[in-house]
Amino acid sequence: MKKKRVLFVVLLVALIASVATIIYLTKNTEDPSNGNESIFVVSYTRDDIESVSIENELDSFSFSRADNEIGFYCEKIDDLPQLLSNYITVIDSVCSIEANSEYPDSDLSRYGLDKPQSVAEVTLKTGETYKVMVGSRAPSENYVYFAVSTEPNTVYTARLSKFTPLLTNAYSLVNKLLAPKTESPRPGNDETDTAHSLEFTNRDRETFHLDQLSSSYRDGAGNSYRYHQTMPYETYVQAAKVQDVFSRVMQFCASSVYKNHPTEEDIAECGLDDPLTMLKLGYNDDSVTIYLSLAPNGDYYAMKEGVDVIWNVADYLVTWLDVQDDTFRCSYVMAPPMDTANGVTVTFFDTENSEDHVYHGDTYSIVINEDGTGTINNKPVNKGDMTRLYTLLCSVNSENETSTEGGDIVVRIQFALKGSVRILDLRRAESRTLIIYTDDIFSTGLSIRESFADTLHEACRAVENGGAFSTNW
Repeated sequence: MKKKRVLFVVLLVALIASVATIIYLTKNTEDPSNGNESIFVVSYTRDDIESVSIENELDSFSFSRADNEIGFYCEKIDDLPQLLSNYITVIDSVCSIEANSEYPDSDLSRYGLDKPQSVAEVTLKTGETYKVMVGSRAPSENYVYFAVSTEPNTVYTARLSKFTPLLTNAYSLVNKLLAPKTESPRPGNDETDTAHSLEFTNRDRETFHLDQLSSSYRDGAGNSYRYHQTMPYETYVQAAKVQDVFSRVMQFCASSVYKNHPTEEDIAECGLDDPLTMLKLGYNDDSVTIYLSLAPNGDYYAMKEGVDVIWNVADYLVTWLDVQDDTFRCSYVMAPPMDTANGVTVTFFDTENSEDHVYHGDTYSIVINEDGTGTINNKPVNKGDMTRLYTLLCSVNSENETSTEGGDIVVRIQFALKGSVRILDLRRAESRTLIIYTDDIFSTGLSIRESFADTLHEACRAVENGGAFSTNW
C-alpha cells in the first residue's frame, strides 16, 4: 500500500512537472490577437529619419534623405519611376511601431530573431541609430515577432502587414503602372476616361485605333456610343464592346522590373528589338506608347517609351493581342451626329444588271442648317423630315459579315462634316446584297440588303417632293 502511495506521488509530481514545462515552453506564444492595449515601441515621425538601410532574404537596399517629392532617395532604384505611397509605407514601418504584446525573453531563437527575416537599421537626424529585426510568424499567421535594438531583451508581436514593406525587394517600390491611371469603360457609365484615344496592334500586327467620344455622345442613327474606331475600318464602338478587352488596358500595370538600364543584348533577348505589339494611349495633351514582346521562353516583356526599363508582364493582361477585326464591330458603320455635318450628297448610280433596281444616276444634295432644317436639291425641308432622313442615311448597319469583294457602286453617301469629308459606298454583290465600303477604298467586310438602297432612294425623292416616306426596308 505504501509503495502505491509513493508511486502515486511520483506520478503526480511528474505530471505537475510536465504541465509546468509545457507552460514554460509555450509561455508568451499564445495567439497575440488576444493581447491587451497597444504597446508603443518606437515613436518617431518621417521628419525625424535621416536614412534607412534594409537587408532581408530577397534584397538589400537603403534610403537617404533627399530634396524631392518623396523626401527620400533609393540609390538602387535611382531614376526608375517611383511610387510615393510605397516609399511612405517603408519609412512608416520603422519610424512608428506599435506592438500587440511583449515577451521579456533573451532566447531570440525561439522567435526566429537569431536569424531574422529582415533587419532595418535606422539613422535619425540626431545621429542616433536603432535596428528593427523581423522574426518568424507568431502562432496566428497574421502576426509576426519582432525586436528593436533599444530593448535587447524584449520580443514583440505586430501584424505581419506592418512589416511587409521590409520583406520585399527594392523594385517593389517602383511604380509599375505603365498606362496613365484611368477608369475602365463600363456600359452605362457616364464618367469620362483619362485616356481619350487608343491605338494598338494585335497578335497578327493589325493596327486598331479608337478615339473616345464625349459621355453624352449620340450618333446620327440615335445610338449612344463610347468610342469611335477609325482603323482598320470606320465604326462606332459601344462601351460593352470595349469592356471585355480593355478592362485592364486602361490601368495597364507590369508585374515586376526585369532589367533596369538594359543593354541592346538584353532588349534583343526579350524580343523587344522587334516587338510583337504596340499599345498607345493618348491622354490630356500627351500620350504614352508601350511595346510588348513574347520571348522564346513564353514570357511577355514590355518597354515604355522614355523609360529605360524592361518589365515583366502577366499574360492575362494582354487581352488586346487576340482582338480581331470583328471584335468591335457594331451595328452602324458611319453615323456622325447631325450637328457635326453641314450636308450630305447622295448619288445613285445606274444599275444596268438589274431591271428591279434602276436609279438613273439620281443625285440629291442635302444642306443642313444650324436649326435642324435644311434643303434637298434646293427644296426646303422641315426639321422633322430632315431628322428622319438623316437618321436613315446613318442607318447602314452590319447585317452580315462577308469576304466578297463588291462590284459597281450602287449608292454613294458623302458626308460633308465640319472639317472633313467622309464617304460611304455600297457596292453590288450577289443575292441582292450590297458590300459596305468607307472612303471609297476600304471594305468593312460587312454587307447590307439591297432594299436599303431602294428605301433610301424613295425617301430622298419623297422629301424633295414634299411627300411622306418610310424608313423601314
